[in-house]
Amino acid sequence: MSLKFSTSNESAIRAYIAGDKEAINLILANFQYFIRSRAGLLASLHDKSGIDYFDLELIGQSALITAVRTYRADATPFAPFATVVINNAMSNYIKQQTSLTNSLSRYGISLDTTLYDDNDNFMISDSIAKVVADNDLGIYSPAKIGFFEDLLPASLTPLEIVIVKGKLAGYTYQELQKMLKLPKRKIDATIVSIKEKWRALLL
Repeated sequence: MSLKFSTSNESAIRAYIAGDKEAINLILANFQYFIRSRAGLLASLHDKSGIDYFDLELIGQSALITAVRTYRADATPFAPFATVVINNAMSNYIKQQTSLTNSLSRYGISLDTTLYDDNDNFMISDSIAKVVADNDLGIYSPAKIGFFEDLLPASLTPLEIVIVKGKLAGYTYQELQKMLKLPKRKIDATIVSIKEKWRALLL
């Protein structure tokens, strides 16, 4: 089959299924604009989460190849099928990149998260091991810390070290409270102590 750029995706996928493996190049070219525009939109929407446009574009292209290879020529047209596969792949990537565990591995830990639903104002605006650009006007700019090792001179107690390690491992305060079998007030006081020791290092 002679394939031209005017060939539809449905004709191209039929040619691919029939054995013309070069047809996949035409399909990739036809979907290029959709993948790039979708990647650009999602990257701009999740800019503060560090989602990279080029990563999304690569994810989209890989998803399209997967769609071509897994497509079964049934009642579903190929174009909608491929669109769903691409969107799902990009969405799953964003969920992974913005998950708590991934955020911990990329940025370290933050003690600014709300401890409990009934205590929204407990934590103050500073951070442990979370780097923010100098031109960032967010709440972390006045009190940022580059590395977890910066905490070592603060002479943390064994319990405070356990709390910090637990946060690094991705546990929530509620989970740590249950694991350590401590009252909520004790956990709260420990977090306050860690913050006060760290702030004292800056003075």
